[in-house]
Amino acid sequence: MTPQRTPFEQQLAEDGRVLSSLSWLRQSGFTADVADERMVIRGAGGVVCAYCYTADEVVAFARRQSPARGAGMAGPVADPARPSGARVRDLEETIRYLRERWHATVAERDEWEHRARAAEKAAETLRGARPDAPGAEAKYASLRRFLARELHPDNAPADNGPTDGARAIRAELFKLVWAEIARLDKG
Repeated sequence: MTPQRTPFEQQLAEDGRVLSSLSWLRQSGFTADVADERMVIRGAGGVVCAYCYTADEVVAFARRQSPARGAGMAGPVADPARPSGARVRDLEETIRYLRERWHATVAERDEWEHRARAAEKAAETLRGARPDAPGAEAKYASLRRFLARELHPDNAPADNGPTDGARAIRAELFKLVWAEIARLDKG
């Protein structure tokens, strides 16, 4: 019996980019485990190199690794066992990575702010069309009077004299429309 996969594990397993990135990372000496809806990537000696919360972060981490840096030694967490020059490069890489993440986060925040403003604008537009909006009550009352005047069977035009069939149709239409108006009046 195979253990149940979490939605995050399923997403990673279905993404070809992630699978090829993980294959390359394993060949380079990294290990990767999924725990608590994140992927933990470890380098040599089990040193944590990255915590990835999305498939894109796994792919980005794999792309940042270069064969020249040595297997299992790169990533956003500096390995204290490495020579100081390599640690400086690790820290510089960490700074670059964090700046990239910061810029991406700011861009994402701006996008969500833009969406929120558009939704607020749409809500304001809809509020203006509601019967309980200021000024809409007079328009609603005017429409109600117009429908009563035009559809009521007693107000049928007298030019040709309405037949009984036309009067009955008009009466049924008036009942149907007036029932809806009564429902709207009750709220």
